[in-house]
Amino acid sequence: MYAQECVHLKRKFEQPWALECLSAGTNKCVTDKAIDISGGSDTFCVLLQSGRVRCWGATGAKLGVGTNAGSNVAAPPVAGLSDAVNVSVGLGGVCAVRATGAVVCWGDPLSSGTSTTSAVAVAGITNAKQISVGYQHVCVRTADSKVLCWGQNSYGQLGNGTTNPSSTPIEMPNAADTQTVAASIFATCIRRTSGQVSCVGRALDNGQTTDVSTVSDLSGVSAATSLTSHGMLYYGALYGWFCAAAGNGALTCWGNGAGGNFQARPVSGVGQVLAAVSDGMSYWAIQQDHSLWALGANSKGQLGDGTFSEATLHTTPQLVHVATTLGGVVAVAVASNYTLSASCLLRENGSVSCAGSTEVGSILGDGQFTPPANRTPYVPVVGILPAASEDGQCFDGVDNDGNGLTDLDDPACAQDLGSATGTGVATVPFAGIFGNYLSESCNTGTGNFGGPDAMLTWTAPSGGTYQFDTSGSSFDTVLAAYKGNPQTAAELACNDNDATMLNGASSIQVKVITGDKLTIVVDSKTNPAATDSFNLNITKQ
Repeated sequence: MYAQECVHLKRKFEQPWALECLSAGTNKCVTDKAIDISGGSDTFCVLLQSGRVRCWGATGAKLGVGTNAGSNVAAPPVAGLSDAVNVSVGLGGVCAVRATGAVVCWGDPLSSGTSTTSAVAVAGITNAKQISVGYQHVCVRTADSKVLCWGQNSYGQLGNGTTNPSSTPIEMPNAADTQTVAASIFATCIRRTSGQVSCVGRALDNGQTTDVSTVSDLSGVSAATSLTSHGMLYYGALYGWFCAAAGNGALTCWGNGAGGNFQARPVSGVGQVLAAVSDGMSYWAIQQDHSLWALGANSKGQLGDGTFSEATLHTTPQLVHVATTLGGVVAVAVASNYTLSASCLLRENGSVSCAGSTEVGSILGDGQFTPPANRTPYVPVVGILPAASEDGQCFDGVDNDGNGLTDLDDPACAQDLGSATGTGVATVPFAGIFGNYLSESCNTGTGNFGGPDAMLTWTAPSGGTYQFDTSGSSFDTVLAAYKGNPQTAAELACNDNDATMLNGASSIQVKVITGDKLTIVVDSKTNPAATDSFNLNITKQ
């Protein structure tokens, strides 16, 4: 059901799928919050409590909305899917289990070269409970704890004792007591009822030194309570990785990762782990208190701890998120390839936040074009409610943080200057710039949107023409003014570099009447240094 059916709402939501009526005839609505998350390559998807699935990322086919265009916010729900109970994102596509036990997929989960932009049913499956998408194969756990797989089988990853591919689901022998199935690049692992983990497929991916076409138990991984997998394409090579947490909180990972080829080995120093995921270069571990810790490579800020380092990695775990009023972390997913690395966390309250890649803005889902380097702490995904804060969801028409202030009326999105005039009305350090959301008409920087931008609101104290300029700023600025939301309102004025000012300062003049409320955008040509700041002056002409 849609938001317009909820008659008590006092305003219209731009995203009607963001709310769910509890039952027909009731006017009580609740947010359709996320309850699980999956990631792979350049896409993330969340499962909502309503049974819908929403995705974001660079590859449009994997969004499941009938288009090949990517999205830098959570796209509308996958068409025709409102009863999903499990979702998995693989290297090339996405699959979901329906409440009926049927399976649907979109994108190209088998990496066959044939892609669909909407969900397509998989024949022959009627009792699936959980699904995992690898690179060229997909596996499901059925309601009776069996495993069915289909797709390529070049390393025996289907587990049927052969290397013959199968276009239809076939049962994996000796896997009838499976609690979790996890598919990676050329390997598949299962977690049995006893906690024993068994694997099949390519050597090292499978935690062993030889290819195996029938499931074989891994030594030292016999009391697992969780099992995850990840696969990625990294500079032309394919890498697969698995992690299992044991009942005593110990973490063991294995696979053919970009950081080296490893058989199953413990990951030390991460405390009492409930569940963890790794891309072979970095690790994210959810502790038993639902805090999130991370270690390893952080070249894109993907660890989400607020730091960014191209050359170094964290050899000791970093505390990323603690349980707060927003709730502790219940799930974490990663997406990575040779150009990007990102992670997203799901909190107990249903909010989703991401951190990482500076190359592809859409992967974080926060509405930005290209996230600047200082966006390394986790930022909320636009459209997934409830949000951690208004910041990052500044253009959706929704009061995401419940403080009675929406979008640019919220200080988290825009600094309110009131009706101030004079020199130095606003002096904002680069560290306080909110993000990179806008592309002004006069901004000819890289990609036509330059670096991070900051938004300020100002109310005209009297009618007339006012000049706004950034003289005194320490970096090259672009200045623009709008009456209202700068993503939808007409641009009133824009300037990049006033010839009469120094250091790339800009100036604009805007004619107003008393009470006009303007949005002033100060953009940067590139990424300024952390110690840089801009200065805004407002004078009546």
